[in-house]
This record gives sequence, structure tokens and C-alpha cells, in this order.
Amino acid sequence: MCPAHVFGQRNAIVYGKITDSIGRSIADVNIQVKSQNILGSSEENGAYQIQVPSNIPLELIFSYVGRQPYIVQIPALLAGEKKQLNVQMSYGISLRTFVI
Repeated sequence: MCPAHVFGQRNAIVYGKITDSIGRSIADVNIQVKSQNILGSSEENGAYQIQVPSNIPLELIFSYVGRQPYIVQIPALLAGEKKQLNVQMSYGISLRTFVI
């Protein structure tokens, strides 16, 4: 597992499993805490764990080549709190602008 660490403060932990639309595990998904220098990735079985700052709301971005990013807002967690967040990622890219 590739946990990210934040030093100098008490942290919370977000953990879970990343799967596709039919329940297969996805390895090597990039996990980023927006506006923070915190990165992580999922294991071969799709499991992940990332330490995040406590007492502030956060936005996690899950990204993987060929899949739409999955973005989720996390309310402020207490120091030492653990929150389970399982993620299901979809195939494809959403196009908002077409150039002809």
C-alpha cells in the first residue's frame, strides 16, 4: 500500500477499495488531495489508504488512464478518525466541447 503522510499535525485516514462498474479491483489508481501536496495510489487488490489533514473539508481526486476522474468532497474529519470510501470508476472521457 502507498500511504501518504502529512507531518506536524494530527491526521485522519480515508481508506477503501477502488473497483470498476462490474466490481473488478483497479490497481495503481492515483489519489490526490486537492490543494494539498498529498498523493497515494491503490494496491493490486484495489485497496488504498491515505492520511489526510484533520479539521478541514477536503476534496479527493481519483484518476486512472482511460477512466473518468472520480472527485468526492470529504467533510472535515477529526484527528484520528477513519472514514471508509469505496470508489467505482467508469470508463471513458466526458467531452464538453466539440471541435469540428
